[in-house]
Amino acid sequence: MFSDLTVVTVAFGADAGLKKWASAWSGKGICCIVADNGGGVPSDQMPNVRVLPYRENKGFGAGISRCAKEAETEYILITNPDTLPVDSKNTSKLLEYGVKHSFTGAVTLNETGRVIPSSGIWPSLKWVRAQVFHKALPLWCADSFNWLQGSLILVRRSDFLNLGGFSSRYPLYFEDVDLCARASDAGLSMGFCSDAQFIHQEGTGSSGSRAIRLAGFHWGLYEYFRQHCPADFPAARKLILIKCIVRMLSAGFFSCDERKGYSDAYRAVKNGVMPALPSRAYV
Repeated sequence: MFSDLTVVTVAFGADAGLKKWASAWSGKGICCIVADNGGGVPSDQMPNVRVLPYRENKGFGAGISRCAKEAETEYILITNPDTLPVDSKNTSKLLEYGVKHSFTGAVTLNETGRVIPSSGIWPSLKWVRAQVFHKALPLWCADSFNWLQGSLILVRRSDFLNLGGFSSRYPLYFEDVDLCARASDAGLSMGFCSDAQFIHQEGTGSSGSRAIRLAGFHWGLYEYFRQHCPADFPAARKLILIKCIVRMLSAGFFSCDERKGYSDAYRAVKNGVMPALPSRAYV
C-alpha cells in the first residue's frame, strides 16, 4: 500500500518514544529510516527500521537530509520522533493529496485530540518585536499558511534533494521555515491536507536542555532574517540581542539553564557564529 513512501526521523539517543515511533510506522508496512545523531540508537532493538549511525550531532535538518539521500522511494514523510500515525487511512489520504504538491502538510493532534499547529505564516519584524518582553506567539494562522512544520511534511524526494535538503545553517529550529521559503522562491507548490490527521506528542521528541533549545531558536530566527529578509535583518538582529539581555536579567535569575540559553543565544547572534549542539547522545 505504501511502496512509494519512506518515513524518516532523527534521534539523539534511544528512548521509549523512539521505539514507539518505530513500531507505529513500521507496523503499517511503511519503510522507515532513522538518522542516529550521536551514536546512541541500537539498531538491533528496531529490527524493521533502518538506522543510519553517525557519531556526531549536526541537528535535525542534517539528519533528515541524510535520510532523504538514502531513501529510494518517490516520497518521504518527514516526522519528529514523537509524530505517530492515527491509522493507515489517514496516511493514504495524505499520500493521495500529496501527489499534487512538492511539499504537503496535514493536521496534527495531541493525544487528547487538541489540534497542534503544524503550519505558519512568515516571521515578521512585528512578531520579533512583540516577543522582546513577552512570550513568542505562535505563527499559526487559521486561514492561511506559508510554511509547514518539520514535525510532519510529506515531500517529493527529488524536489527536496534538488533544493539541497534542509540547510546546515539551522541546527535546531527554523530549518522548516527556511526550506519552505526556498521552495516558494523556486516556484514549488505547497499544500495542506485538512482531511488527514496524525498524532504529535508535542515536546516528548525534543532532546537536549532548555539552554540548547533557546540558543537554537534565536539563532534560527537570526539566520532566517539574514537569509530571507535582508532589509529587516539589522533591526531583527538588534531586537533579538535586546530580548536576550532582557531575559538574562529577568527570567534567568530563576533558572541557570535558561540564563545559559539566552547567554549562548546572545553570543551566537552577536558574533554570527552558529551555536554548538551536544556531540554525543546520553545513553
